[in-house]
Amino acid sequence: MTFSKAKYLLGIIVIAAGFVLPQICVCDSAIAKPLIIVQDLDVSSFDPTSSTHIPNMNAYWNIYDSLTTWDEKVPNKLVPMLAVSWKNVGNRTWEFKLREGITFSNGEPFNAEAAKWNIDWMRTPGKHAVAGSYNTIEKVNVVDEYTIHVVTKLPDPLLPNRFAAYGGGMTPPKYIQEVGREQFGEKPIGTGAYIVKEWVKDDHVTFVRNENYWGKKGVFQEVVFKPAPDNMTRLNMLLAGEADVVTNVLPDQIELVEKDKNCRIEKTLAALYGEYTFNCRKGPLQDERVRQASNYAVDKKTILKMLWKGCGIPSAQGVTTFDFGYNPNLKPYPYDPEKARQLIKAAGYKPGQISYELLCTSSHKELTEFVCTQLNEVGIKAHPRIMEAGTRSQLIRAPELWEVPGGGFLLFPGCTIYDTDGILWRLHHPKGLLGGYWDGVNEGTPFYEMMEKARYSFDQDEREQIYHRANKMYRDKALALLLFQYDLIYGVNNRINFKPVESERIYFNRITSKM
Repeated sequence: MTFSKAKYLLGIIVIAAGFVLPQICVCDSAIAKPLIIVQDLDVSSFDPTSSTHIPNMNAYWNIYDSLTTWDEKVPNKLVPMLAVSWKNVGNRTWEFKLREGITFSNGEPFNAEAAKWNIDWMRTPGKHAVAGSYNTIEKVNVVDEYTIHVVTKLPDPLLPNRFAAYGGGMTPPKYIQEVGREQFGEKPIGTGAYIVKEWVKDDHVTFVRNENYWGKKGVFQEVVFKPAPDNMTRLNMLLAGEADVVTNVLPDQIELVEKDKNCRIEKTLAALYGEYTFNCRKGPLQDERVRQASNYAVDKKTILKMLWKGCGIPSAQGVTTFDFGYNPNLKPYPYDPEKARQLIKAAGYKPGQISYELLCTSSHKELTEFVCTQLNEVGIKAHPRIMEAGTRSQLIRAPELWEVPGGGFLLFPGCTIYDTDGILWRLHHPKGLLGGYWDGVNEGTPFYEMMEKARYSFDQDEREQIYHRANKMYRDKALALLLFQYDLIYGVNNRINFKPVESERIYFNRITSKM
């Protein structure tokens, strides 16, 4: 497959709150009226390795390009991006040929040295949120200006997929070394289809089209992200014509949208699911019987019916139906309050003696309050703890900061490489984002040995069998209060063409105008 070479951008573009981009020529195909997208939360950082939270990721997909990506129409089909080809050149070595003539939006060239620098950072543990995705990598060798060899610790069949996952965006090494990671997180530079023009924190992010983008250009000259944590606020913005796309429409709002002649609902089953990840190293939640009781105490079907109008399916494992290794034979925990009470008693606790928090952001306050109410009914004193996105990002990496007796953290793990390794093991690997929450993932444990064996095997049958066992263990050990895989529901203005994808990614250059 061949692609046209990229042109060089004009000058150095530095952006931040209060800075305005110099005037850029509008090509004849650009639509001047901005595309307005309203999400529940603001971007917390533009560093693509700093977060796996969807409001951040939806900025990353458009600012940065990765080596590989997923086909626009086929979810699990891998296609070239900044790498034009890849192949095995040894048992543990993948060769990537890079696209030539690509520059970052400050004029810095993208080449093999830049790719190596980024991959070395991506695989560095303890520095960011995505190291678990790339810890199979041993080293990166530069072969020539546009060729790299990525050497893995053991044979890794999924390496090309990993580069299409979270944190895979290529960033400019010289610029980051000059300004530092913190400033880069506020003033991003990438090679993507859009460039950040302005960020006014908690108010909006304005993106402008990259007129020199090597790939498919967006039809909108400007795209604006606006945060609106309140569900009704987002809906009203859509109905008033102040937004073209709003995320996280509540199921009971669908009818209101469909009655309006100027907008519509678009939805699809998500390649992610909800769970309260337990801190299994503190307090009563160290006992798996307490964790199991928590699962039996919560009526997922009723939650789906009441809060999601049936738009979803209960979860029974740590992956989604889209992922390789999904075990179709596993059944969700049934709603059984009496069983929950029996397990609590068997664990040596009386009603009211178990107490923990469930942490979430404001957009999931109603869900968390409902779950806490049901836990209280079986004798577990569960309390909702509502926090801001910034606090969430800090706490999720530091389980030791949770107050005893710990609790559960509402997460929505997403499938990154359409494989169990890219969701379950990416998060729970000892060096992954949630590696500190359960000792059972440490080196030498059965779970660790299983997951590492599957990670480095080219035998797909063997890998699938291992993942079926691993997902059963995740369910049976009740490492989380499993909720459901739900439908993504968007409100869309009829002036645009927009179709959601199961990965929740929003690519600006895939949205077109009907006008």
